[in-house]
Parts: sequence; C-alpha cells; structure tokens
Amino acid sequence: MSISVARKIAFLVCLVVIPAGLRAQGFNPRLGIFSSGTIMKGDRDFVVNGSQFRSEFVNGGNVGMRGTIDLTDHWSLDATYGFGNNNLRVVENGTTTTSRAFGIRNHQITTSLLRFVNGRDHRVRVFVDGGLGLSRYSPTELAIAAASTQFVNGPATITTDNQFNFNVGGGLESRLAQHIGLRLAVRDLMTPVPRFGVPETSSGPGSAFFPVQGLTHNIEVSIGTVLYLTSSR
Repeated sequence: MSISVARKIAFLVCLVVIPAGLRAQGFNPRLGIFSSGTIMKGDRDFVVNGSQFRSEFVNGGNVGMRGTIDLTDHWSLDATYGFGNNNLRVVENGTTTTSRAFGIRNHQITTSLLRFVNGRDHRVRVFVDGGLGLSRYSPTELAIAAASTQFVNGPATITTDNQFNFNVGGGLESRLAQHIGLRLAVRDLMTPVPRFGVPETSSGPGSAFFPVQGLTHNIEVSIGTVLYLTSSR
C-alpha cells in the first residue's frame, strides 16, 4: 500500500471516528504571546573535598508564544514555546564564602491538555492544565569560559543540557472583544536538575563533577494576550 493511499484511508477513518457533534463545534483556534516571572527552586547542598557547597538557580523571566485549539466545549490542547533565563549560582562556604554565577538561557517547549470549568459561551473561563515537553538549559559563552577556570571544585567543561519536563497549573482566559482576549496563568514546570554535561560522581582524582540530583520546580506566573482566529458564537 502506498503512503498516499494510507493517508487517504487514515483521513476517512478520522472522519468516521470523530463525533459529528465535535466537528460541528469547531476548534476555536487562537494564538497568544505572553511574558512571565519565574521562581526556580532547585537548590542543592553538597560536600566536595571537605568543603560545603550550595548550588541554586536565580529567579528570572520568560517571553513566549502559544497556540490553542478546542477539542470539546471543555477540553483544549495547548502548545507553547518560551525563552528566558534562570542563572546558576555556586556558593562555596569555607573559611570565606565565595559565589560564582553562570548565565543560563532556557528554551521551553510544552504541550498541555486544558480542562475548562465552564464552556465557550462564557466570557471568562477558568481552567486547570497539565502536560509534557522539553527544556533546554544553555550556558552562555561567558558562563562556559568562567566554568573552564573554576566551576565547583576546579575547572569543568559545561554544555547545553536537554531535559524532559512535566507541568501542572491553572488560570483563566477572558474574551475581551470579538478577536482579542487576556490569559492569566500559573504553572509548575518540573525537570531533573541540570548538570550541564558534568558527571554526578568523580571519575578520578582531580576530575570535575557536580553531585546534584532530583527535580527542579520552576514556578511561572504569566500574563498574555489572546488572538481569536474565529468569531465568537
């Protein structure tokens, strides 16, 4: 069977399987842009060669875009891309306290399923959501250069770290006019603690390592505009 024929059959199957009522309702497509403040909780305390260390992420912010379509009157599918920063700080508590900062840029792609409490005929709609995605933690060139001199217990080569993410949250969406709306949201975006390519354990005397593990919680509070591509009912 050729690929073109298989695609035609799959399309016909979808037409049969998707309930007629759902098709009639329409997908209510909408686009949006947003900005957010972020509180990233990924602090870790550890000991290296008898010295006490603490790694932590600095609060930052994101800007991004999203696309949303309705699946039913109460369920929607959401895709977002965000870009921002949550710099890494490594603090060493010895005879003196020293702090080293490393610039980190975040790229986040997420897909989420939204459950609206009320239907599309309401001007203000409350929702909860959850989904999966990918987070890309990228050190800046200055951060890479700084880490090559001193990272935790010596020089290290740090690189971009890609991590799967999971997010849960909620918010509200308000249709202010025929094609313009507002969306407020809060979500917790969780990923494994990034180590930027540095091993968790030492491979030998003098080798670089970063003994952190577990999850980070990146709390995002966002506000954005919504562009409705179809007219309200």
